[in-house]
Amino acid sequence: MRRKIGLLTLILAVALLLTSCTGVLADPESLISPPKADGELQGIEEALYAAVGKDFSFIYPSAGENRSSCISVDLNGDSKNEAIVFYRLKNDSSMIHMNFFAENDGAWKSAFETQFACSGLDRVDFQDVCGDKNLEIMVGCNMYSATDKQLNIFTLAGNTLSLLSQENYSSYSIVDIMENVKPQILLLSIQTQVAVKEESNLQDASNVQKSAFARFLTFGDQNTVVETGRVELDPNITGFSNITTGLLNDSDKAIYVDANKGSDLMITEILYFDNTLINASYDATLGETRETKREAPILCRDIDQDGRIEIPSAQVIKGYTDKAIGERNYYTIWRSYDKTGFQMKSAGVLNAVDGYYLNLEKDIDWLESITFVSDTGLKTRTFYDWNFDESKAGDELFTIKVFTKRAWQSEDNDDYKVVTVSGDNVYTVNINEKNTSSYQMTLTQIKDHFVLL
Repeated sequence: MRRKIGLLTLILAVALLLTSCTGVLADPESLISPPKADGELQGIEEALYAAVGKDFSFIYPSAGENRSSCISVDLNGDSKNEAIVFYRLKNDSSMIHMNFFAENDGAWKSAFETQFACSGLDRVDFQDVCGDKNLEIMVGCNMYSATDKQLNIFTLAGNTLSLLSQENYSSYSIVDIMENVKPQILLLSIQTQVAVKEESNLQDASNVQKSAFARFLTFGDQNTVVETGRVELDPNITGFSNITTGLLNDSDKAIYVDANKGSDLMITEILYFDNTLINASYDATLGETRETKREAPILCRDIDQDGRIEIPSAQVIKGYTDKAIGERNYYTIWRSYDKTGFQMKSAGVLNAVDGYYLNLEKDIDWLESITFVSDTGLKTRTFYDWNFDESKAGDELFTIKVFTKRAWQSEDNDDYKVVTVSGDNVYTVNINEKNTSSYQMTLTQIKDHFVLL
């Protein structure tokens, strides 16, 4: 982006958890009071008080990069900031207000005010989606369920704002995967409809229809909204975890949507354009996405740093197949997709908590012949060869442990050797030299296979 968005925190929230004798928490918004401001903030603060008085509480977005109740940004590239402030009047808890302030001759004045009938703010973004070199303001509002939200898109019109569009969504992202086209807005939606019984006119809880879909929006001439694509998603999606953009092949881009199916399953929907919007993962005949389904909540990523996104497949490690899903350990097979199908890129053991990946490339035999035990408190992962005769863990191979630099320098760690250092973390390994099986690794081999995330 050609202009840096300056986040100005107008309010330092005082997170005091006050309780009454009944044990009910006090309303957090009632505990927030503005500190004494100075400079630009003082001018905005005084203009806000002049416009609405002081009987209000500030509202903060719960997601996204812009988490302040007051956001200052140069919308039109004239080297002068505009500001928006979000708040709720204390005599009307049903509405969230947005006030837009512009500066003229050193004085801040309210130039536009609107309100949203919603339960809270989801996120606020700034992006030139109209192609006019001005930043549009996108305000996402939480309605009255976790998947029911509304996107409000505003553009600068002189010294005020104009509402361009209101769109329903469950999750959204601003993307750019179409050549010679303005940035696109990806809207992901989950819908649930409960049938109504004719005889009683009451909802029939046994007859619930679920659907999920993705829409691509762009802005055409006169800033009109154009739907450039729409595809079905797995109807049993219950939420969205991550949206990533990457190369599909040497010339095309795709969007990878990691979505939850209940608490135990995750899938990835692969969206790209080929004359029309396509979902490469969804099987319309089956009515679901199976190809990318996995138990573990592992997100897509460019695991080999080649610019293309790989989709994970979680494989239960030896010794864990009889355990509950939440208690299992996995190794991961990473695959890419390039319109012709899926290709395996690598396989290994991912530790997303401690930030490393033991890349065994395509050595599935090693991964199917070992097991490991994790201790998140100690930050250790101990590998064992697998005793096929007795169907249990055999002798220890090695233990990978992550130390802080301070702990590494102060503790007796003679048994551990340094694999690599990153930031405040020292990644080490303790190799059981007595185990000389074909699945044992040397320090050099572990370093060669070790990848920081």
